[in-house]
Amino acid sequence: MKNGLFIFLLIPIFCFSQSSSDYFLLAIEKQNNGDNEGALLAYNQSIALDSMAPGSYYNRAVIKFFL
Repeated sequence: MKNGLFIFLLIPIFCFSQSSSDYFLLAIEKQNNGDNEGALLAYNQSIALDSMAPGSYYNRAVIKFFL
């Protein structure tokens, strides 16, 4: 019974987790809508999940320049 409950509780974690590219696309959407601060946060999340994401680093630098 405990193993079934454990698996049941872990399913939402894996189903709703976002990848680095998800945050990157969210950041671009926010940037296009003029929400530069929200884009900056999303780029930070993208970099936190994938430290080898050059697009996120570049676009974050552009956002920081504008802010």
